[in-house]
Amino acid sequence: MNMLTNISLPQLDEAAMISPKEERRPEPSRAAIQAGVDRARVLRAQAFLAAAGRLRAGLKRLFGVDADR
Repeated sequence: MNMLTNISLPQLDEAAMISPKEERRPEPSRAAIQAGVDRARVLRAQAFLAAAGRLRAGLKRLFGVDADR
């Protein structure tokens, strides 16, 4: 307990983390977290496919071979 205010230390820590101008934001839901994870997975897949396409185009230019055969 803080002797000056009679507030426990965890309460002081909690109060200090909340700005007086903003309200406490609710915790993100599990669905919101999963949506973010799914979005990240899609972005990684898109980046991989783009890199594979660039590699294929580079190899095609390097060897002059049509890789579609």
